Amino acid sequence: MLFFIVRYYGQQEGYAPGAGPEYRPGADQSQEAASPLPSTDLERISPYDVNVEIERRSSHGSGTAFLVNANGRWLTARHVVQGCSSVYLQVAPRRGMAVKRVQENTRADMAVLITQAVNVAVVQYAADMPNRGDVGFMTGYPQGNPGDVYGQMIGSKRMQTSGQYRVRERVLVWAERQRRPNYNGSLGGLSGGPVFDRDGGVIGIAVAESQRRGRIFTAHPDVLHDPQLADAGDGKGTSKGVYPFGNDDFDNVGSQLRRQLTVAKVVCVKR
Repeated sequence: MLFFIVRYYGQQEGYAPGAGPEYRPGADQSQEAASPLPSTDLERISPYDVNVEIERRSSHGSGTAFLVNANGRWLTARHVVQGCSSVYLQVAPRRGMAVKRVQENTRADMAVLITQAVNVAVVQYAADMPNRGDVGFMTGYPQGNPGDVYGQMIGSKRMQTSGQYRVRERVLVWAERQRRPNYNGSLGGLSGGPVFDRDGGVIGIAVAESQRRGRIFTAHPDVLHDPQLADAGDGKGTSKGVYPFGNDDFDNVGSQLRRQLTVAKVVCVKR
């Protein structure tokens, strides 16, 4: 898997709530690796269509999470917080809100982050499943910096994750259509970020990529209603999300969600 080294807090979009303890990394923590969307091996002979290996974490990392309950429940990808000594959500430059507890889902690459209660708008889950040809909008912190991706769903596959943990799950496959801002390389750091439909309803979580083929794999919408997450989300079955998305303005909507901290950067500290 390829790691991109970025400045510890990357670019900041100006959200500055008054809460949250200050986190000051030491001299050896001034840089981090954006936790990658794990690279898939589509050619490996296996009963599964997609094979992902989660390597042992050796450094600090970052990813994306999104708020599903104002009581302090956030969703992210499990591999983003795997092997972390402590986890924070970035709420302002050099300021983090501590994650009190991580609840891992054993049936999918997904985890619940539990923090203090926050007065922030939560996402809502889409009522309808996406169909082939539908568009999806992904927002978060690719390569550790604010960014957004527009994709088109081309089907579903079975994915097997091995290495630090083993999970077998069904995922949706998206063809990447556009990035904003435009940049090359991996989408690492987008891991754990939400996938929205046009109405702004969440239809998945970014979990893996095939960079060479321009494909993004996201957790199946069914996992949002997994009994293991019974106390996590507020907006189950809601057809209207926080903001509608469009092909031309999806990056503006993503910026708004990051500024208000509905979508946040996850910082994994490894000691």
